[in-house]
Amino acid sequence: MKRPHALLLILLLALWALAWGMRLRGLPAATVGSDSLGQFLAALGLLRGGGLPHPPNPEGGHSLWLMVLPLLPLADSLQGLLRLRFALGALVAPLCGLAAWLLAEARGRFPAALAAGVVVALDPGLIDTLIVAFRGYGAPELLALATVGGALALRGRRGGLALAGLSLLAATGQHPFAAGAGLGALLCAPLLGPSLSTTERRLTLALGLLFLLPRLHHLAWLADCGPGAWACWARVASGSAEAETPLREMLRRAANDRILVEGWLPWPALALGLLLLLPRQDAPGRGLRRWALGSLLGVLALGLLAHSLRPYHLRLAMPALAVAAAVGLSRFPLLPLVWVGLCGVDWLPRQPLLPAAPPAAEADALARKLALLPGPVWVDAVYFGHPVGLESAPVVLAAVLQGQDPDGLRMAENGGLVLIVNGYEACRGPLSPLDSGQGWVALSFADRQAARAWLATQPPPTAIGGAMDWSGRLHPDAPPIPPW
Repeated sequence: MKRPHALLLILLLALWALAWGMRLRGLPAATVGSDSLGQFLAALGLLRGGGLPHPPNPEGGHSLWLMVLPLLPLADSLQGLLRLRFALGALVAPLCGLAAWLLAEARGRFPAALAAGVVVALDPGLIDTLIVAFRGYGAPELLALATVGGALALRGRRGGLALAGLSLLAATGQHPFAAGAGLGALLCAPLLGPSLSTTERRLTLALGLLFLLPRLHHLAWLADCGPGAWACWARVASGSAEAETPLREMLRRAANDRILVEGWLPWPALALGLLLLLPRQDAPGRGLRRWALGSLLGVLALGLLAHSLRPYHLRLAMPALAVAAAVGLSRFPLLPLVWVGLCGVDWLPRQPLLPAAPPAAEADALARKLALLPGPVWVDAVYFGHPVGLESAPVVLAAVLQGQDPDGLRMAENGGLVLIVNGYEACRGPLSPLDSGQGWVALSFADRQAARAWLATQPPPTAIGGAMDWSGRLHPDAPPIPPW
């Protein structure tokens, strides 16, 4: 291996380790609700023989569950699964570092790769996206992979365009606003034509159409909701819209939270890097400018058109912006190091905010208690007061990962029932919990009727249920469970 390549490999491994370590600090803060775990439950359903699952949320695509499918056989607990997911998310750092290495001029490759990787490794916004999950799922790392593909294509390397296109398609399955990065790719297209053979163009187009088929199938499924295709799609698209919020206020809020709230010190250096990229007139330099600025403008345009621009949407453009700024700063090799220092001063000390909901460790602990109960067990949840707490889905997922038989986690006439009681302080009478944690207790009942009888003695709950989030995936052929 040549010395520059060995140096690059060491750097990329170090960037991945740094990014993973930063994300592991947020493990206690990782959300484990149905929105966050739906992708794992969908993949688990496939492994259980449930056939090709629909994407776990209507805006997403099949890449949501495909991306995490290989992680399930490797995990032995919910915390272990999240550690692996964080390791996968940490790939955003070496991927951005590799893209910057490919696009920087020879003397600035190392500082550019270092800066691009460290910035996205420390970025508290990207860490929050991974911890909360539904704010972007795996879109940032897939957009970083697309940037690597774009860099290879701009350098005239075979397969680069196909890698970029397929990664962009997969990213849109993680979050629909990732399609905004496609604007940057379109702006780059005129620069790629001369370097691509006719065969490669046709192959790239064929692969793109092939990978688009599952997305089209999902759109067709969404269109079949009753009132007509356009009405069904509009219902999904407007699900998170803020019709009462002026567009100017949306833009102000998004910029304020992304730049000021999440840490402003590194942003002037990023802007300087973009300015320093302007003098480069070769294809990689022009293409990188178009890719980065097009990605940002595309995300902004989609958010404003959908009337749903939130601060975390802007994070989707960060991989392209970080690479472009690092390459621009590398014209003066000390500047990327200064940028790294600014990121370390502002972003390194920031700790992820702990959530209001219980952590994965508590779901793992309760799952271990389920293994001690005889016979089939059904797990459900009830909420008194604020309808937030420990759901049944993470507990059952943790139990399956720990090796418990999924067939033992179902509703049966002679089976028991574990009810997770959130907000138990509002309950009447003494409680004998099977386990307890942050704002919840788990009660064990002989059957569903016994649980109903206990609920009849309590104040009216705010919400009850949620077991179908996991039951429909583990037992897709089981008859519907009657409501409480």
